[in-house]
Amino acid sequence: MKRTIHRIHFRDSRETFPLDSESVDLVLTSPPYPMIEMWDELFFGFSREIQKNFLIDPNLSYEQMHFELDKVWRESFRVLKNGGFLVINIGDATRNTAFGFRIYMNHARILQGCNSIGFQSLPGILWKKQTNSPTKFMGSGTLPAGAYVTLEHEHILIFRKIIDENFPQNRNDYPVWKVLFSGKNVTFGLRTYGILREKNKV
Repeated sequence: MKRTIHRIHFRDSRETFPLDSESVDLVLTSPPYPMIEMWDELFFGFSREIQKNFLIDPNLSYEQMHFELDKVWRESFRVLKNGGFLVINIGDATRNTAFGFRIYMNHARILQGCNSIGFQSLPGILWKKQTNSPTKFMGSGTLPAGAYVTLEHEHILIFRKIIDENFPQNRNDYPVWKVLFSGKNVTFGLRTYGILREKNKV
């Protein structure tokens, strides 16, 4: 088995990492979700403007939260190699504020931000994820006009950094990759390593 070396850096991902440009193959992350209450204090700590605007203009505060995440995506673009991938697990948020109830489409805002940086959007994965709340319900309950569809999924967004498209392609294992790269899980209880090992007779 090939020996690998791993380094762990405990750093703020919004800042420049001690990594060379175009030196990383994959960035995989699940950042704090803007407008989810458990992350409020973290975002408020980034900027006093975020906290101030949360009370008077929550939509602006939401955008400012994403400004902070945009710094992470820009640094990811810098360190990724040509053809490298950025994979982001993110959930949308529903929130009651002084201005009423609404959904905050975090996945759409991140798509917009990463595309503007220069990433290439690829088909993503919809992760069906049951809520942990035992008391969840659809808004005002039995009043249809006040009810809303519950959020029971998150998004796994996939981006590729493309500067030069002349990189190697390999279609030899297409039947295997067709299964592994499905947008839904069809290999319940199996490890992807085992599938590849059987295919390649390693």
